[in-house]
Amino acid sequence: MTTTAGEDLASWFEQVLVPQSTPGLRRYVRRLLPGDPDRADDIVQETLLRAWRNLTVVAGARSPEAWLSRVARNVAIDWARRHAARPTEVDEDVTATVWEPGEYAYEAVLDRAVLFGALRTLSPLHREALLRVHYQDRTHTEVAGTLGVPPGTVKSRAHYATRELQRILGEQGVTGPAY
Repeated sequence: MTTTAGEDLASWFEQVLVPQSTPGLRRYVRRLLPGDPDRADDIVQETLLRAWRNLTVVAGARSPEAWLSRVARNVAIDWARRHAARPTEVDEDVTATVWEPGEYAYEAVLDRAVLFGALRTLSPLHREALLRVHYQDRTHTEVAGTLGVPPGTVKSRAHYATRELQRILGEQGVTGPAY
């Protein structure tokens, strides 16, 4: 049996791109749309559908993940514009609909400010390892290759950075799950 280039691309899409890219893409979109995980899942699905429709473009891209992220961002922006253009749907409890998102956004801004302040106190080496491993969702091996250090060094830096960050945030009264 012979396979065509199209079958190879379809196989790559189903077996490699979707399983490897979906978790990171989902996290990225959920950061774009905090508080609306269902909408984020819809945007991820629409992004993957567009990738399927443009399979040769995605496969030829220098970074398929970057292509997916850009498309997801554009889909999220389009959704936000459409949503902003429509009048707000009114529930029976209008106050919850109107005030809840603003309060959530305010809390998110405060949380981010506290976290960024705490991150600035870490050494540059520890901060970089922590951000690449946790925020960019890279493996220790990937980060080690990028930084030119052994994977054990990345593990150590990320571990000590996490411990130090927990200590700093704890001193500021921030509590949360232990890692």
